[in-house]
Amino acid sequence: MSYLGHLTHSCIIKRSVPGFSALYQPLLGAPAQVGESVCRRVPNAVRILQEMFGRNIEATGVVYFPAGTDVRPGTTSDNGTGDILVITTETATETWHVEAAIDAGGRGRGVVAAVKRWNE
Repeated sequence: MSYLGHLTHSCIIKRSVPGFSALYQPLLGAPAQVGESVCRRVPNAVRILQEMFGRNIEATGVVYFPAGTDVRPGTTSDNGTGDILVITTETATETWHVEAAIDAGGRGRGVVAAVKRWNE
């Protein structure tokens, strides 16, 4: 089975967009949907996180995406908050926050995101 065949979950990618209040004060809007993708969430993946990212990351899972998926962690997003992922698996729909993301292998093989459960 190919890499894409293992991506059996669906994911809605949300991102907070900077805007202005009625008094023209800068503010961060509610997260809006910016994309959809297939994905695969792997829970409790501490060992995988250390191997893939080469450092300790405060995250509790890993999400795999197809190559070219635009997923942004807080450190590289426009507003410093990182993307929110709404992932639907066979048994549940859960919300996660992107803590870090890399291009796996650096050659367009797929995107890997370190995630932590999001409390809305």
